Amino acid sequence: MIYIVVALMLSSLAYVELVNMSRRYSVISLFFALIIFVLIAGLRNNVGADWVSYLNFYQDLEEAARLEVGYELINNFFSNLSAPYTIFLLFANFMALSFMFYFIKNNTKLMLLAALLLFCDLYLYYNLSGIRQAIAISITCYSITYVISRQFYKFILAVLLASSFHASALVFILVYYLPARLPSFKYISGVGILFFVAFIFRESIAEFITLYNLKDATYYVKNQQSIISANSYIVGILKRSILVVALALYGRRYLIDGNNYLFVNVYLLGLLIYISTYNISPDIGVRLSSYFTIFEIVIVGGLISSIRAWSSRIVIITTFVCVALYKIIGYMNDDSYNYQLALHNIL
Repeated sequence: MIYIVVALMLSSLAYVELVNMSRRYSVISLFFALIIFVLIAGLRNNVGADWVSYLNFYQDLEEAARLEVGYELINNFFSNLSAPYTIFLLFANFMALSFMFYFIKNNTKLMLLAALLLFCDLYLYYNLSGIRQAIAISITCYSITYVISRQFYKFILAVLLASSFHASALVFILVYYLPARLPSFKYISGVGILFFVAFIFRESIAEFITLYNLKDATYYVKNQQSIISANSYIVGILKRSILVVALALYGRRYLIDGNNYLFVNVYLLGLLIYISTYNISPDIGVRLSSYFTIFEIVIVGGLISSIRAWSSRIVIITTFVCVALYKIIGYMNDDSYNYQLALHNIL
């Protein structure tokens, strides 16, 4: 119930933001959204598909030694202090969401719409379950500043920091080499060759992605083959293609800015990764592409802001709000996401 309440609240604020277009309103509302997001993720008890595994890492430091060094350090720091697990969750999510909300604040005018799109998808998928990748994705999103300013070494350091929480973040290095314009035929050909090579070595890539993970690559690549649904794959592609269609119809003014073109190319790379890796494993397809498709949350707001016709603005925002609410329903039907408070764990 709490998920739909927050989603409807953010949806209402997003429509008000569209009409108001006041940066002060957006920033203040975004700050309160940040607090709500942190509290929901931090005060949960036995919520999320990976709850048991992460709690075990916190209680058994020998198990935590399996993890990436960045997450292990903060996990062990709070565990050695005998701090309640809830305190650790509040800290970890505050760190992750602070980076993410900084990314939102600096890259879109419709911040509440971005918060809604984040909440209804990757926030629930990662912050309420795979917190390591939530932190990694938030840092890679923050690092886009260094791509725009062409500060290579700062960018690499940021990506390495992200990979210290989830090794798969290293794939984000590809973003530095994306063009901030329409890709040339030569560039597209190079990307095609890269994806072909990746397909040939798909099992090795799967092992890398699942390095230090809660399940090994054999589980992801072989065992999940039996549960891959063609319908889910098609629906996933269609949902991710809505933005592509909107950009094709209304994106001319939005794409005048080179930074916007860069964001779109990042998103398109994520779409290609999703399409090409989902059949290795649904989980790998979603996890690996998330570093790039997350840029949807800022692209949508920028696109709507660039459109002059109010009817088109309303159509686009309503489309994405409906998709967001559809995703919420999916999580609400998942028993592992039945929300329970853990206030007693703080005492």
